[in-house]
Amino acid sequence: MKKTLNKDILIELLVIVTLLGYIATSVTVFINADTSCMVYKNEALFTVLQGLTAFIGGFVAFAFGVSEKPKDNEDKTEVKKINLKITSLGSFTTRSSDEDKQGVYGSIFILLYLLFGIASIVIWVVLNDKTLESVKDMATTFFAILIPIVSAYLYKNNR
Repeated sequence: MKKTLNKDILIELLVIVTLLGYIATSVTVFINADTSCMVYKNEALFTVLQGLTAFIGGFVAFAFGVSEKPKDNEDKTEVKKINLKITSLGSFTTRSSDEDKQGVYGSIFILLYLLFGIASIVIWVVLNDKTLESVKDMATTFFAILIPIVSAYLYKNNR
């Protein structure tokens, strides 16, 4: 039991560190997004951000691609299907069987991914040619992963 507990704590710690790293690198890059007045440039930071953006995007894509059907006695509305996807995403990030905790983790992943992805696109549109290359990369990665997420979700729900 103790070994399992330690593994569970390690998994949750890694998830939290990943999310905090994604937040910190994204905010740092957004602050320095305008190349004409950039204060701080760190290629390693940009590379880490690209990896985290792809990792979290892939995680969200995987969770929304998982086909999880509600039980026969459960509500099969669109909201319930989305909640199942969010809980499914959260179940990959915590070993806890608590569905509320899984839902919180899943929601955090999705909200951060959407928030920073949309922010990167807006920054790119506003700054245009003066945009830091890393912000452009983040925007294109977000957009490239978002298309299959939405199309897979719509395809599965229209079958």
